[in-house]
Amino acid sequence: MKPWKLPTKADAVCVVIPPTRWFDSKLFLYAHDVYVRSLHTLRLVRWLEGTCRSVTLVDNLTDPQARLTTDGPRAAIAPDVRSGHFGLSDTDLEARLGAAGDLSQIWITTLFPYDKDEIARTIALAKATCPGAQVVVGGAFATILPKLTARMGADAVHEGLLDEAESVSSVRSGTAGMVCVSRGCPNRCSFCANHRVENRRWMRGGDDLLRDIDALIEDGASLLDLYSVNFFAPDRAAQAEELFEHLAERDVRTLLWTGLEPRRLTPKRAEIMRRAGCIDVLVPLQTVEPELTARWGRGENLARYGDAVSMLEDAGFDPLELASDMLIGHPDQSLEGTVRTACHIWSKGLSPLMFPYTFVPGTRDFQTYGHLIEGLEMSEWFPYIFPFARDDKHRRELRELAILSRVSPPFLGRALEYLDPDSRVKALVEDGLDAAGFDVPQHPIDAPLPPLRSGYQTFLSHPWEAALYLSLHNHADQAAALAPLCERVRVCAPKYLEIPRRLLMRGFDEEARTFAHHAAWSLPRDLRRRFQALLKGDSSVHFAFETVGADVSRVLEGDGLAPFAARWRALAPA
Repeated sequence: MKPWKLPTKADAVCVVIPPTRWFDSKLFLYAHDVYVRSLHTLRLVRWLEGTCRSVTLVDNLTDPQARLTTDGPRAAIAPDVRSGHFGLSDTDLEARLGAAGDLSQIWITTLFPYDKDEIARTIALAKATCPGAQVVVGGAFATILPKLTARMGADAVHEGLLDEAESVSSVRSGTAGMVCVSRGCPNRCSFCANHRVENRRWMRGGDDLLRDIDALIEDGASLLDLYSVNFFAPDRAAQAEELFEHLAERDVRTLLWTGLEPRRLTPKRAEIMRRAGCIDVLVPLQTVEPELTARWGRGENLARYGDAVSMLEDAGFDPLELASDMLIGHPDQSLEGTVRTACHIWSKGLSPLMFPYTFVPGTRDFQTYGHLIEGLEMSEWFPYIFPFARDDKHRRELRELAILSRVSPPFLGRALEYLDPDSRVKALVEDGLDAAGFDVPQHPIDAPLPPLRSGYQTFLSHPWEAALYLSLHNHADQAAALAPLCERVRVCAPKYLEIPRRLLMRGFDEEARTFAHHAAWSLPRDLRRRFQALLKGDSSVHFAFETVGADVSRVLEGDGLAPFAARWRALAPA
């Protein structure tokens, strides 16, 4: 392997986020679109911009030319499961690399083991397209499997964090300001390799972090996306409280990338999180089975989980703003226990975010269960295939349950219609909801709906998503009827501004006013305040939309929503 040195001012570097494999699923399970943007890669690019002659980012997951292709079933495990590639085609990726100029180095960042084939393909294509450039591979896959990465053709492999790039704490991406608050986790859950990937622990506190945040807000960020694996861990709790108190005075919306453990929550912390504008809060649970909690090394139990949910509700969070992650398909789990976990979450009024179990080298689970997947390729470990299912029937049941991931409680009745009426899954869910005392009123949606897919953030995952889907598909009356539910949920996503625009065009003026008031939080602060003042004033809702139409259009354009931007621009007077 060639010696590797950090680039200098004489070097040109291209950073590549490779394509990914998919298996009858969407790529991301998260509640907010900003999560598909790679904070740590954007920070890496920002550091390189101050170090190199030129830097180019090629992101296969967000590029407008990225496409989903199908290459047929993976017969080794599940012959009925379609699979394929998501990202740029080889031709487009070659063109992106060629357009980057005379490159000194190509940095390929990596994530999941099941993307091995796509990573190897990207390495080979980079070396063939730019033979004079050194190909350096880092990230999670490279860290936990460095020898395999080298055998795949990498000229150099970097394991763990790149300390130099960690000096960059924040970046802008569209309307979001993305901030790395801390690295590393004190926990050692059996299924997680974070302690290897983030191989150092630190928390960025004090005035530097707060100044960075204020600069993002002044620059027009309407959403702050904060990354920390464990916000209120004992050694960083005081700094986290200081951070949230600071945000509470800044009139913004805040997203937390993981980082909230029920046992670390207190009424005070829940209250300052609410004042800090936190949205889409995730309260981890993983399982309701205490023996599995202990075996996996989790520090939680049902009592602490219930207390945490109550604290958040007492602080003003609506249950519709909360979700809980849970594992599905772990070799220790039964279908019955998994269903009980989902039903427990639904009974609290929250949405279960079902994370299909990913088999990760470098974990305790890998040592315990590695013998069970002997002979399988890493690309066949994709979670929706569930390689640890007992048989094909169990695998089909897990996949059927997975389509209910993140279904919001008011839409659960409609979602259950997608299950086989004679299946064991439907019966288990219905019995589990009865046993858990589920009593969330169901919101009727009478419009025809497309199929649910495992892992989608679907029209049934969130009241605002339902309203957006219905408004985009000419069901304005049903979208307008969702206004009372949507008023309960704080949001900050520019795409939701399309809901009130569509309602206005269909004559639902007051509902348009209601939706616009809340959706305006995705706009830069000064524009948002101006728009909300117009909506509260005596002028017509049409006048309010026309007055800000051109400004809103520019925001939507900057967030990659060109079709929506054009429609808002058309509202502005000539």
